Amino acid sequence: MKSLLLLLLLPSVALALPSQIAGTLANTASPTAFSVSDDERLAALATTSGALLVWDRGAWSDGANSVDLDCNPTALQFVDYAGSDARLWVGCDDGTVVPVDFETSMIPATATVGDPLTLTVLGDQAEVIDLAWAPSDTVVHVVYQVGTQMTVTRFPLAGDSVDATLQQTVVATAVDLAIGEDGGPVVVSRNDGRLTVLTRSGEAYSPSELPLLPLASAGSVAVSSESALILVADRSDGAVWQLPTVGGFLEEEFGSFGTPGELAWGDSDTGPVVWVAESGGTLHPTDDAGVELDSIDLGGVDAATIVPLGGEDGVVYVAGTDGAVRVVADFPFVDSISATPAAVGEGEAFAVAFTVSVDSDWDLRRDGSFSSTSGTSLATGRAVAGDEVTVDLDATDLTAEGDNRLMLFVDDGGPTGLDSVVVTLDAPPGGVSGVEAGAADGRLDLEWTAGDETDVASFEVFVSDLPFTEASLPTSFEGRLSDGTAVTYPTSVDFEGAGVRHEARLTGLANGTEYFVAVRPIDSSDQIGPLSDVVSGTPALTCSAAECAGEPSGCSCSAADARDALPGLLLLAPLWLRRRR
Repeated sequence: MKSLLLLLLLPSVALALPSQIAGTLANTASPTAFSVSDDERLAALATTSGALLVWDRGAWSDGANSVDLDCNPTALQFVDYAGSDARLWVGCDDGTVVPVDFETSMIPATATVGDPLTLTVLGDQAEVIDLAWAPSDTVVHVVYQVGTQMTVTRFPLAGDSVDATLQQTVVATAVDLAIGEDGGPVVVSRNDGRLTVLTRSGEAYSPSELPLLPLASAGSVAVSSESALILVADRSDGAVWQLPTVGGFLEEEFGSFGTPGELAWGDSDTGPVVWVAESGGTLHPTDDAGVELDSIDLGGVDAATIVPLGGEDGVVYVAGTDGAVRVVADFPFVDSISATPAAVGEGEAFAVAFTVSVDSDWDLRRDGSFSSTSGTSLATGRAVAGDEVTVDLDATDLTAEGDNRLMLFVDDGGPTGLDSVVVTLDAPPGGVSGVEAGAADGRLDLEWTAGDETDVASFEVFVSDLPFTEASLPTSFEGRLSDGTAVTYPTSVDFEGAGVRHEARLTGLANGTEYFVAVRPIDSSDQIGPLSDVVSGTPALTCSAAECAGEPSGCSCSAADARDALPGLLLLAPLWLRRRR
């Protein structure tokens, strides 16, 4: 009756809390750790197979991206670090912690793995058990195990060294690590039924060891600075116990939940909320007095980790022992989204199809971000839960060569759900400019400037002794070197960069014959760009001014050569006349 009365008195709490599983992030490997960035964008899961999987909320339907590490991850903690868009600290089974930084300007975010920080010289014998960080704190707390000894220490967000301020070593086996949202206390639950509590004042720590007599083995622990409470799950007795954060001993049972597993503090409109996962697959939100506010069915799957996020969406992430991540939220979830075909050429049509979890208004936008008003709306409508919606579009709806990410926003009157899909525009490359042909002995030296596009694989160079157009290309032309070797055209020239001046030496051509040449680009999927202007040139034997003046080793010159040699001829004229006399 007490629970019912509280729900009637505090309806806003029930309304403010998520009450259902909106959707699931698929994975089958058992988890060892889970963390979510404070902005709710990135969710990271470490698995028993040694994988680190990361989902981006802007592209949930893409699935998780795998981040390669040189260790097996055992603990995860996202932090706010000024030197990175988003930083994830990864604890490993070799006694190291590794920073993973994410570049979030793209969707999905891209990861860069940094250098590991070794916590102990006994790294090959150590294992990081857990990491904890409080908002606005400048350090990360960590507990690692070496044989029968556990050590609690800390390191700065930059991760350049282990901070010697805290080195607390105890003969015990660590189970869980938690920290209050104000930066203290730091609490470690142990398998001997005790708690190691580090009360923090600035840079000073006061350690204490609390014997929890009713507990044979302490499990998950959670700390709230606001409520001044430490909660710990009793693995053996099926209860959650509470004690004050300062100077406290185990005083009373917080609540009875069958067999409690994971614990986590969260927020609501009216104050702190405790999330308790019960064995058998049930999630219970309670107030900070232990009064149950709701019960959410997790589908019979036990929770391995609970991460509540306040925010305007009020999302709670639950990593299950089956490896899947359940998103407990009251916003619409995009169950599926796809584009068919996924790549289109110029003028081609495609369709975007999607389904949503609840009846919702939807808006499909391009060139957007995480804001439902960013970019340009391509189509809007109303979706019925479970019914597939198909939106017909074409290449003109895309703006960029290559990948175009279309953002889908769904709204049922509360927080907005979103997802996205990529459609690749593979349009033919644009033409080249500045085509010039310089004449030389038996050849033409061709130059041109590539356009601004980067999706160009090569250029095709056409040669003919007759004028031609794009409709009458010389697909086979043969020149011949002085030794009789054949040179065939068209020829291919590699792409060297957007806006770069390119060159081609066209050999095997006859002096005195006018040749016509042109260039066109070809992209990586063999799409052909427009033909350049057709220019012409006449190969000719070139010689020096002295040779053109009639020296014994002289040669015949082209008109252009003669013009170029004219100043030299005028200077040589007196000498020539003297010899004639």
